Amino acid sequence: MPVKLRSCQSIVSPCFFKVIVGLLILISFDIKAAPGQSSVKNSREKEAFHHLKKSMEYEDTRQYQGAIVEISKAIRLKPKSIYFLSRRGDLFEQIEKYPEATRDYNRALNIAPKTGEDFYFRAFALSNLGRYSEAINNCQRALTEEYKTNRTLKLMGKCYYRLDHYKKARFYFEKALQLSPTPNTFNHLSRSCRKTNDLKAAESFIDLAYRKYPKSEVVLLERALVKYLVKNLSESKRSYLAWAAVNP
Repeated sequence: MPVKLRSCQSIVSPCFFKVIVGLLILISFDIKAAPGQSSVKNSREKEAFHHLKKSMEYEDTRQYQGAIVEISKAIRLKPKSIYFLSRRGDLFEQIEKYPEATRDYNRALNIAPKTGEDFYFRAFALSNLGRYSEAINNCQRALTEEYKTNRTLKLMGKCYYRLDHYKKARFYFEKALQLSPTPNTFNHLSRSCRKTNDLKAAESFIDLAYRKYPKSEVVLLERALVKYLVKNLSESKRSYLAWAAVNP
């Protein structure tokens, strides 16, 4: 760590000179110790992300308790990770442990964000606490920090949707779709179009989603509803039966 010494015009005393030399020796030992400290930090970080990966694998198979156990191990290794705390909060919500979820979201909010990704996960925590306007502000900050991702734009769309600003929600869902199409983004976009009574656009988007993701549960159910609303009952029935087949 570089140390700035104040420039001095006068000649320093021998005693003061010894103090300076002593400080420089101590600093040199700190510098030599730094690589080892860095190695320990990297090891803890690697282990934390190992537990994160295992947590995600559990979540993919809806084993939420196992997912919580693993993400908790990651949090013990990185207690100031906004991402890990927000993720565990979301897992607690999945099993309807709302006090625990709220606790983790609030813990995440007490950590100062440093990156665009941090601002995104801060926005995620705020949205799950129902603080949608604050969440939108943090999403905008994430975007200015060059964290322009599908999930940032989609989260903005969700927040505007919750605030009943359906046109703005549609705008951000379309932006998210252009960046990276996913079944959920198509689903949210179609719902926003329905809310603004633009059934033609809703049908167009959900049909495109159906061609790309014919087995997606969220797409099949939304398509069944849209086709019912536009009076295409045969296609509505077809999508509903396909959805029911994967949701017995």
